[in-house]
Amino acid sequence: MFLEKHRPFESVAAIRAAAERFLPAPAVSLLDGGNQAGTTASANARIFDEIMLRSRLCQARHEVCTKAQVAGFAASLPLMIAPVAAQGLAPGAELGQARACAKAGIPLGVSNFASVPWRELTDAGADVVAQFYWVDGRERMAERLARARAAGVTSIILTLDWTFPAGRDWGTPAMPKALGWREALEWGPAALSRPSWFLPFVVKKSMPPLRAPNFADSVDADPTFPGVMARWKNTAYPRWDDVAWLREQWDGQLSVKGILEPDDAVAAVAAGANAVVVSNHGGNDMDSVVPSLAALPAVAAAVGGSVPVMFDGGIRRGADVIKALALGADSVLLGRAAAWATAARGEQGVAELLGLFDRDIRQTLRSIGVSSVKELSVDHLRQTPAFKGLAGAFAGEVPGQK
Repeated sequence: MFLEKHRPFESVAAIRAAAERFLPAPAVSLLDGGNQAGTTASANARIFDEIMLRSRLCQARHEVCTKAQVAGFAASLPLMIAPVAAQGLAPGAELGQARACAKAGIPLGVSNFASVPWRELTDAGADVVAQFYWVDGRERMAERLARARAAGVTSIILTLDWTFPAGRDWGTPAMPKALGWREALEWGPAALSRPSWFLPFVVKKSMPPLRAPNFADSVDADPTFPGVMARWKNTAYPRWDDVAWLREQWDGQLSVKGILEPDDAVAAVAAGANAVVVSNHGGNDMDSVVPSLAALPAVAAAVGGSVPVMFDGGIRRGADVIKALALGADSVLLGRAAAWATAARGEQGVAELLGLFDRDIRQTLRSIGVSSVKELSVDHLRQTPAFKGLAGAFAGEVPGQK
């Protein structure tokens, strides 16, 4: 990662390739994710090819506005880094993200399973958006919300779309209960094939942490990743009245993530959400659900501008951001792209990724003759019949009929 000295990345594809060169194969598989056949994970990115942008001549503006409100923060671009777990597999991952995001004016989503406490990331200057899963029930959730508030967190994302998927056709890397030298030997061939990844841990005489400090409470002061996962599996799934209860406990920004159905978007707003996040968890939970982009127009129509709509799933370039905004999103989340950038070059990689999106968004706005991201609409798109049919059917309409 940090030993690679190259010219700046010019695409997310190049970032992904660099991450694969740095990380052991099991870690690459964890970051790439997907579930069962991987249908939804791959469809999230592919569906952007079903939408074309309308190029307009003699309407380009040299100065364009990319500023937006994202998860309650003023951001320089209409995006944020998505919360992604298990980034402790790359040394200094989350702190590097925090520094890069602070410099760029971009909010940082922090996984509930982050390897670094919230306070360290807020102290690094990042606008932290803390992710919460519903684990252990109301009493312990309330305690963790209080700890987040004390750490300087003012914005949270409640992720609801996780039901413990069964497995992948290509296999899932085993999650050890701890990472010590015995486990390192089991990963030996894969680790030794990636010395740039392995050597920093050898020098520090430590292995990647499997702690989950942001789950700490009075019952478990030093939670582990596997331990929390075991408790989570035994926690009753939340209901909308639990979301409304959480709203009462939290006086900051609350975004609800995992929305695909218009009715769920309406229910989230009724429960007190300040924003809804259209997402299928990157295709990592239930396979064969609709690609996030196909669900976006119906969800945006359902909330009718009452709250911001955030979008997550398949973003690989600035033009993808423009397409999502034109279909009704107010901002987007970068998940895999940011995780790959972090693995490839740490803080520098995230900075290069954000710079890449900044340039690409600006160039795309100029090409379609738009001066601000706030002006985007479906009038700037040409949608293929395949996309119209899928999005229309998902909205409850029969394609070809009113």
